[in-house]
Amino acid sequence: MGRRSDPVCLICLETLTSEEFRNGEAMTLDCQCRGDLALRHRECAIKWAQVKGDCICELCKHEVKNLPALPPRPPQEEGNAGMEDVYSSQQMVELAPSHADLVFDCVRVTWVAMIVSILFFDMNLASALWTGLVAGLAYSFMVRLMYRQHFAAMQRLAEAHAAGAGSLARGPVHIPIVTVV
Repeated sequence: MGRRSDPVCLICLETLTSEEFRNGEAMTLDCQCRGDLALRHRECAIKWAQVKGDCICELCKHEVKNLPALPPRPPQEEGNAGMEDVYSSQQMVELAPSHADLVFDCVRVTWVAMIVSILFFDMNLASALWTGLVAGLAYSFMVRLMYRQHFAAMQRLAEAHAAGAGSLARGPVHIPIVTVV
């Protein structure tokens, strides 16, 4: 029959040796996992628990009892990572498509609409080009308009959140969407 493969750490995917178990570098997690599923490098298991922020096994969803207690996470300062920072004007500008992207999209939609017009509607080349150009410009305009509306709504939500941090707990905030051209 086949030879049994060596156990592997399920975090770093490196082979676990008997030497690592003897000197304490590898361990068996004390959770509901059994067999090869419970084998890890000690440092891998500790680092993974610190990254996740808890000692819950990802596979069996039970607490891993033989991991050291995690240090508490530092509390977030009130103004450091609020919604007003997430939706700052600079980040909104970076998220919006550039003018080059909009021009490329316009050209792409123009060509697709032109080809469809020629193949399916039997238009001549000039009419198909004008139809494609109108479709491309309309598409680019709508994308730009949707991004502006989305960012304006997010900015208003961030400002409303900054104005009254507890106001969101009382109920939903209704923000009207206004077209910004």
